[in-house]
Amino acid sequence: MKERLNRYFDDNRESITKYITDLTCRLVKQKTVNVPASQIHEYPYMESPGQEERVASILVEECQRLKIDHKRYECQPGRPNIVASVGKGRKKLIVPCHMDVAPPGTGWKTNPFEPVVKGGYIVGRGALDNKGPLVASLVAAQALKPLERQLKGQLLVVAFADNEVQPANGAGDCGIDYLLAEGLVKPDFAIIPDIGKDLKGIEVAEKGRLLVRVKCLGKQAHGAVPEKGDNAIMKMTRFLHRVSSMTLPYKPHELMGRPTLNVGEIRGGSSPSMVPGDCEVTLDVRYLPGQTSAAIMTELKRLAAEAGTPFEFTVESDTRPAEVDPDNILVRSIQENTSALLGYEAQTGGTGIATVARELIKTGTLAVGFGPGNDAMYGSANEYVEIEQLFHFSRFVAGVIIDLFT
Repeated sequence: MKERLNRYFDDNRESITKYITDLTCRLVKQKTVNVPASQIHEYPYMESPGQEERVASILVEECQRLKIDHKRYECQPGRPNIVASVGKGRKKLIVPCHMDVAPPGTGWKTNPFEPVVKGGYIVGRGALDNKGPLVASLVAAQALKPLERQLKGQLLVVAFADNEVQPANGAGDCGIDYLLAEGLVKPDFAIIPDIGKDLKGIEVAEKGRLLVRVKCLGKQAHGAVPEKGDNAIMKMTRFLHRVSSMTLPYKPHELMGRPTLNVGEIRGGSSPSMVPGDCEVTLDVRYLPGQTSAAIMTELKRLAAEAGTPFEFTVESDTRPAEVDPDNILVRSIQENTSALLGYEAQTGGTGIATVARELIKTGTLAVGFGPGNDAMYGSANEYVEIEQLFHFSRFVAGVIIDLFT
């Protein structure tokens, strides 16, 4: 079966590559920007967050044309999840790919929603994260369709909603978390293409993520008489100065390195001519197994006390670290396929990036991160993906299915 599969990809390389390119560009053109509802007015081309229906309708059309079984699950209007399946049997491997995208931001050399194909790359918002891998996964399902009677398991290509905005529980309200909570997908294995290591890395460990909002209050006054006020921004500055040199005790992790802290947002004041009466920051702490969010919060509050002013702390979300044994059947299959087709063995590692692997591992799924592209492109301007890597990712997904289920 593996030989037959490889012949299919070799004999149809040109048409497969064209299909991947054309369909990825078609999906990139669909504006599926996901931000909190309070910010959606900043994006006049969006009526509501996500609007993943724009992509889902195209996927359903393609599944019907390719005669690939598919189901639609929706808990919020206009924000569906599409589950395409091929194969038979109880065991299942899913490739979850989100249909929403991060805001384009600034710094683009081209229109982020008018994809550009040049030099073997597709440039556009979502080309890598996650629309290109989604198309490549659908191609894997198409390649396996003629072989499905011989498969003792199933490939599920899961196009899900609501990944880019995470509420307090750490997963989207109507996407993968919904599918898992309702038992609509019950996978045994998962390959998450939200980790771009140019198909050379397999992520088996993820740091925990603690998102904390810190607020301090001052006293508003006119900027001409600052002595009559109490500058909340200056008070916050004293706290952040201490945070910048904060050290957290930890046991080094072979795959994930050290914990990190980032001050991701800051808001304060209402006018340059006013003494700000409030200031708020959001801290993003990525922590390791052995560390606890409670200990991190204790240290943050100690530093706040040193700054000499009251602060309010709100935990926005807290997701624990997650990891799987790197010596497992899924890792070995991916390594065997990269070695056979590209001449190298993909290496296991860890990451601080938050993916749906955590939610899947919690359910007992053997989940790893593996995919095309460069990590630096996630959320960046001029996002791109190499078309050849999408082609190879299709082959790898199909190859792993044959390894696991024949």
